[in-house]
Amino acid sequence: LLYFQLNKEQIYYYNTTKMYGKTQKFFVYGTLRSSIKAEYSSIVHKNTKFKLSMSPAKLFGVKLYDMLNYGYPTIRITNNENDFIYGEIATPDNFDECLQVFDKIEEYPTEYDRVVLSKCLDLKENVYYDVWVYIENKIQELNNSFEIESNSYKHIKENCYVSYKDGFNYKNDH
Repeated sequence: LLYFQLNKEQIYYYNTTKMYGKTQKFFVYGTLRSSIKAEYSSIVHKNTKFKLSMSPAKLFGVKLYDMLNYGYPTIRITNNENDFIYGEIATPDNFDECLQVFDKIEEYPTEYDRVVLSKCLDLKENVYYDVWVYIENKIQELNNSFEIESNSYKHIKENCYVSYKDGFNYKNDH
């Protein structure tokens, strides 16, 4: 069990191999957000085996990066109490089915790790939750990425387009 400090409260980072079932909420921050139309949107948001309840959220203690060659983001855990990103809490009515779909999409465990992070604020309920989060497990891939300073991947998707064949491309200069 690893932990770091944030606002004088401990934020826990769990090895998820041993933490299955700790929480039944996910934090989605990139192409799995309900407001972003991407390759897997219909698989996630129109699935017949589970339904997702989505709520806007803010996850503290992390920074957001765009993976330039892949067309999707990842996060890096920090110790900075001022670091946060926007996304959504996704609460499935069938956790096991949702977990299988998310693991397949995120290519867990070869591409992404699945971890539980604390200090995720549900912006509708104004309540903090522990949430499952997928994080790029090849840290060298962050060398070919850039920090998203707006703290939201939705901002990037609105101003840019992604071609999975050609990598990341800007719609316009900014």
